[in-house]
Amino acid sequence: MIQAITHTIFLAQAQCSRKAFLLARSEPGTPHEYAQSVERVAARVRKAFVEELLRDHPSATCSPHLDVAHGADFVSGVRLGVGSIEAECDLLTRVPGRPRSRPQYEPTLVVGTHVVLDEHREHLAYIGSVLANVQGRPPARGTIVTAD
Repeated sequence: MIQAITHTIFLAQAQCSRKAFLLARSEPGTPHEYAQSVERVAARVRKAFVEELLRDHPSATCSPHLDVAHGADFVSGVRLGVGSIEAECDLLTRVPGRPRSRPQYEPTLVVGTHVVLDEHREHLAYIGSVLANVQGRPPARGTIVTAD
């Protein structure tokens, strides 16, 4: 069975190839308390961000699935994948001016910290590269939303 390459394995490879190998081959364990706390904050910020976005854009459509034929304005909590490479994206925003029949999207990553770290930038770049494979064109930009 081929293990999907996720952002966790991608980022681990930049730190240590053995760490990436072990992550790819092992069963996921329980994250430590700090990681759980950061993820709880990120989930809270993600929910508030999407709610505010929909409140500010009442005519916008939000979908949990990337349906290229429909061209939703926002796609939340989507899993992107091409072959054995996959990425989870908190929010995709349709690029304005593109036809709904052939939409282009830009990724948004919501983090549970108050500052943007290098690993967040690398994570967003990874999402962008997977998205480029899915839509056939790299996104022009991406956004990182912090807990502030």
